[in-house]
Amino acid sequence: MNYYHLNEDKTVTRLPEGEYPKLGEFNEAAKHVGNTFIGEQRISTVFLHFDHGLNFGSPLESFTPVLFESMIFGGEHDEYQRRYCTYDEALEGHNNLVKALEEERHPDFYFND
Repeated sequence: MNYYHLNEDKTVTRLPEGEYPKLGEFNEAAKHVGNTFIGEQRISTVFLHFDHGLNFGSPLESFTPVLFESMIFGGEHDEYQRRYCTYDEALEGHNNLVKALEEERHPDFYFND
């Protein structure tokens, strides 16, 4: 398994084989792309540190790692989640989820997939 580091400029770097994120990086506020409350619902978007794309057995060069995730906690969409490859996608996705919930729409409303 390969681990990744979220750089200050919001780009991602794959760590060398056998290297792990530094102790404490998993809990840093910097890994949060967004953390928004709408009533009792919380929309949290974070950097995941390792690929969640389920590309097991594929050469690393053949896919883009899925390294960010939005999740809704509470309310009727509790545990709803979406995943993204880049910081910019994650930020846009987070904002789409916030907008949809503020308008009392389904979380998928502003996504085209």
